[in-house]
Amino acid sequence: MIKKIIWAIWILLLIVLQISFIPNLDFAQNKINLLLISFTFFLLAFDLKTSLIWAIIAGYFLDYYSNLPFGVIMISLIFSLSLIYLFFHNFLTNRSLLSLATLVASFTFLYNLIIYLASFILERISIIQWQWQWTAVTGLLWQTVANVGVAALIFLLYNFFSQKFKKSFMVKGNF
Repeated sequence: MIKKIIWAIWILLLIVLQISFIPNLDFAQNKINLLLISFTFFLLAFDLKTSLIWAIIAGYFLDYYSNLPFGVIMISLIFSLSLIYLFFHNFLTNRSLLSLATLVASFTFLYNLIIYLASFILERISIIQWQWQWTAVTGLLWQTVANVGVAALIFLLYNFFSQKFKKSFMVKGNF
C-alpha cells in the first residue's frame, strides 16, 4: 500500500513538472516529456497492467489541462504504450540502453502521431480549429532526441544506483 502511495505521489509530481515547470524552460519547451520517459521505464520495470493504470491516471490530468477534447491524450498514451509493449516483447530481447532508446523514440513518435492524427480528424469534422505546421516535424525530431537523451541519463543513473537490473541491463561495452 505504501509503495502505491509513493508511486501515486511520483506520478503527480511528474504531471506537475510536465504541465507547469518544463514549458517555462527555454531549452526544454515542448521538447522533453517526462511522462513518456517514465512510462517507458514503468514498462521495463513493471508489467503492462500497472503501466496502463498509471497512464490512465496521468492521461486524465493531462487531458484536463489540454486544449484538445477530453480523452485524446489519454487514448494516445494508452494506445502508444500498448504498441511499444508489443514491440518490446516481440522484437527486443533485453533491457539494454539501446532497447530503452528505441522504446522511448518509438513511444514519442507514436504518442505525437496519434495526437496529430486525432487533431487532424477533429479539425476536419469541425470540432476544433487546428492547422498543420511543418515546424511540428522538426519539433517532433527534437523531442525524440531530447527524450532519448534524458532517458539515457536516467538509465545510467538508475543502473549506477540500483542492483535490480544489473544482470539484465547491458551497460559496459556491450552496446
